[in-house]
This record gives sequence, C-alpha cells and structure tokens, in this order.
Amino acid sequence: ENEQTPGVSESITQLNTILERFRQQQLPLEEALGLFEEGVRHLNVCQAQLAHTRSKVEALVETMSLENSPEGSEG
Repeated sequence: ENEQTPGVSESITQLNTILERFRQQQLPLEEALGLFEEGVRHLNVCQAQLAHTRSKVEALVETMSLENSPEGSEG
C-alpha cells in the first residue's frame, strides 16, 4: 500500500464515520455528495483488497489440492 491509498481498516473506520454523519445530521447537498464520493472511494479500497485476498486464497487452495492429489505424491 502506498501512503495515498488507505488500508482496509482505515477505510472501514472512515466508512463508519461517514455513516454516522449521515445518521446524526442533515447535511447540505454539497457536503453529502462529497461524503458519498469519499465513501465510494473507501468502499472500492475494501473491494479491491477483498478480491486480492480471495485470489490468494484460491491459489493456495489449488496448490494444496495439487500437493495432496495422487499424481502430486511421490513414493
């Protein structure tokens, strides 16, 4: 992760903060739109990390399956 892209934990915290602001107060349209756009950016960070993690898990499961298959066994 670079310094400009928040991590998943930070993004989730920011999403919760944004949701609370929407729940607790009536916001001017411009501010609400800005918060919505920020929320979408944080959501995209989480979705990208989830997709990356899912790919890694799938690759690990596939590797384990190959190692445990009869063709992959030696002896």
